[in-house]
Amino acid sequence: MSWPKFANGSGPYVRSIEYDLQMLERYLALYVHDDSLIIILGDHQPVAEVNGHEASHGVPIHVLSRKPALLTPFLARGYVPGMRPRLVEKPPGLETFLPALLSDFSSK
Repeated sequence: MSWPKFANGSGPYVRSIEYDLQMLERYLALYVHDDSLIIILGDHQPVAEVNGHEASHGVPIHVLSRKPALLTPFLARGYVPGMRPRLVEKPPGLETFLPALLSDFSSK
């Protein structure tokens, strides 16, 4: 089996992202009825042939909650509201996420 032509991957890639977002929306609507902290972690960036941009090792991380206090630690660490980060410097690596999460939400 050979790789597909990535130049033709834009449409299918967009449809796969739409599907993922629809499933996330459905899950949240069906199962989250409180002030839970929801963390949505991307697994990887698309290959350059699909996204047409410079290759990146970054992954998106989105945090959601109806309770603003649960979002405060993330804002303090440089997260910003909205879907697109306003980067002024290189973001920390994914390997820092779990230790930061545990530090922010563990009893001191």
